[in-house]
Amino acid sequence: MNLKLTILMLVAGVVFSCGTGKKSLGTTLLLVENGRPMAEIIIANDPTRATQLAALELQRGIEKISGAKLPIAHTPSAKYPVKVFIGHSRFATVADWPTKNLTDGAYRTVVKNKYLYLLGDDKNFVPKEPYAHARGDVDRATMDWQKATKSDWENPQRALFKGYSAKLNIWEGDGRGTLNAVYGLLRELGMEWYLPGSTGEIVPNNNTVEIPGRDKTVQPAFPIRILGFYGKSWFQSSDDDILWHIRLGANNGAETLGNGPIGHGSRLVHAHQNIRQAKPLYFGVFNGKRDVTSRDSGKPCLSSKDLLQENIRYAQAMFDLLDEPCVSVMPTDGYAELCSCDLCKGKDTPARGFEGKISDYVWGYVNEVAKALYKTHPDKKITCFAYGAYLLPPQNIERLSPNITVGICRWRTDLLDPKKKTLYDQITREWTAKANGTPLIIWDYYLHAKPDNGMANLPVVFPHLIAEDIKSRKHNTLGEFVEIYREYTGFDCKLDDLAFNHINVAYTAALYWNPDINPDEWLKQYCARMYGPVADDMFVFINECEQTWASRNTAVLVKKIEKILLKLRKGAPEYGRVLLLKNFLGR
Repeated sequence: MNLKLTILMLVAGVVFSCGTGKKSLGTTLLLVENGRPMAEIIIANDPTRATQLAALELQRGIEKISGAKLPIAHTPSAKYPVKVFIGHSRFATVADWPTKNLTDGAYRTVVKNKYLYLLGDDKNFVPKEPYAHARGDVDRATMDWQKATKSDWENPQRALFKGYSAKLNIWEGDGRGTLNAVYGLLRELGMEWYLPGSTGEIVPNNNTVEIPGRDKTVQPAFPIRILGFYGKSWFQSSDDDILWHIRLGANNGAETLGNGPIGHGSRLVHAHQNIRQAKPLYFGVFNGKRDVTSRDSGKPCLSSKDLLQENIRYAQAMFDLLDEPCVSVMPTDGYAELCSCDLCKGKDTPARGFEGKISDYVWGYVNEVAKALYKTHPDKKITCFAYGAYLLPPQNIERLSPNITVGICRWRTDLLDPKKKTLYDQITREWTAKANGTPLIIWDYYLHAKPDNGMANLPVVFPHLIAEDIKSRKHNTLGEFVEIYREYTGFDCKLDDLAFNHINVAYTAALYWNPDINPDEWLKQYCARMYGPVADDMFVFINECEQTWASRNTAVLVKKIEKILLKLRKGAPEYGRVLLLKNFLGR
């Protein structure tokens, strides 16, 4: 039995509507009364992309809940007593409703008289040239970048076009505060999105929609909330996938990290074939020869003074020409050994084990780049992730240059092992001290559905661990980048990879906004909304999935899910027959 497929079929078959209670806090606005629209949505004459989408999403959400379709207009009319102002317009100006402090997706919701204001940053993202506008434009963009910088560096924006969806007409970098305000309101009305598309959409059934009075501002707990659907970028993803990402309140972290590569950024300094041919001393000696080929970039010699100066110039160009707030100086992926040239001998620390054997070597290079940039661009940042053979903090640097933002790569599920948890807690404390108390970034992995890891059919769901971990870091980290498999053809992952992982993803996204959400309360609500008559069974099953993760005891879990399916068939036979058929076909 494929447990992931089974659970997804269960989810697909049983999505239950639920009501939402009405609260009265002073003035209330009646948007819909007995299925009749009482309000109209007002947006600017020339709305931003995100504002346009926000208006459509509110209109669709209210219609799904009540059956009433609120009209969208640019000028208020006398036909409807209530006005819903989405984003800034001449009727809801920045002067009247300041939003300059609403950064990183924060939003403000105000009820005043007969008006509802949903406001946040909704500016259009305007990419800076030169950038690749499409796949076939990469070479042109690279040539323009090289001409502008008088260098042979790869263009850091060669993949920027992947962050645009032509179908939805939205960039990943568009300001989405107003959109977040819309989703916040719809959640208050009982809507939720646990999976992409209608499968995971929860819709209450209320023919009257009332909004309590308020003036509240909602700020996310973490500015960086990157949920990366590995292998699928926005320009090639489905509308459902993109909308799920937006509805979860995720972002691309560009306000903090910029639009260049977040990890392994320094590879662009030496990856171009011209540099690999003309500058062999930029590259490390491995197995007796200069590595100019691995991973299409070669592996650098971090003792090369010329490479160091090249990296400094590259970062300065990103600051000056692209106005990026931060540049990655992390070495190319797969960098786990010390270069064996004469300049590098003795710079490793093998006694520290794999996680620290080149920490001083790598972070020494990163720190030298940072110190030079601190002199020329003190208001800018550089970043590098502690990863693999340079996970541990360096021993020969007491304090890092103050412009370095440190990231830590680890699997959250490793924290289920008490020894590993102790190790990562210690590493976090040491890195925080080395980084002068600057908040860290976490790079995490929800890749447990990958078929070649031997665990493809094991339910990996860990909400209590997620809650404990994120809550413990709400004051000392900027946020997270989480790699998530989603229809990645290179590993032949399919739709059912989200069968269990969607729980991890949806709960993680909720905690990015409020780390104090109780995991049991969230799970009980999730199970009630998604599984109806077998909600209690699913709550127990999900908890046991987390508890049995260490033992990998799939046989026990298989028996339990079979019992749940049988119970579901008795409680809802119209769904049960379909589920059993799908289950047998999936064997």
